[in-house]
Amino acid sequence: MLAIYAQCFVKAEKIAKFQQIANELTISSRQDTGCISYHCGQVQGQENTFAFVELWQSQSALDAHLQTRHFQTALKAFDEILTAELDIQLVDLMENAE
Repeated sequence: MLAIYAQCFVKAEKIAKFQQIANELTISSRQDTGCISYHCGQVQGQENTFAFVELWQSQSALDAHLQTRHFQTALKAFDEILTAELDIQLVDLMENAE
């Protein structure tokens, strides 16, 4: 299983637009094959900073998601909304011993 933590640094005057795009992206991405969960929210204590927190079944599922129309559309829209590039962290989750 693969986790994603992607921070977004949003222009103050573009927060409402970011939230609209993030909401649409979240709804669509949850339907992608291999998506376990997909959320976006504001990072506590960090003004104008949001994060996507995602779980994917595999790297190939994530790779397919990155090529979808909804992801590509959001990525292009983020160009004029964010103050910096997305800060994306991939996390290989450890399997819990039972």
